[in-house]
Amino acid sequence: VEENGWFKLLRDLQDKFGPRTGERQGGHRRYEPFLFASAFTEIDTLSVTVRQPLTVDEILGRALSMSRCAPQTLGAARAAFEARLTAVLRELSPDGTFIEVAELVAVLARRPKI
Repeated sequence: VEENGWFKLLRDLQDKFGPRTGERQGGHRRYEPFLFASAFTEIDTLSVTVRQPLTVDEILGRALSMSRCAPQTLGAARAAFEARLTAVLRELSPDGTFIEVAELVAVLARRPKI
């Protein structure tokens, strides 16, 4: 979504500053294949799409909460990462406000009734 342009900037900086652990896997793995292989084969999902405002500080906080750019992972590069992320975000939005569009998904799995 065009409004999530800030997210690509964040990912690019994660690639630059984060650990070199090989090529990043896109997205996340689906849970359903694992659940179907377990005893929990009755699966329902519920999703909601949200559109919410974010600030530079909220994006920076989120970045630092991710394992690839956690303070202990960045070490001495933390200050440079924070400065660079703040700068590129301010270039994208001088007033420091952004919009995030995200789908939140809950997967509910149960054992079949006997």
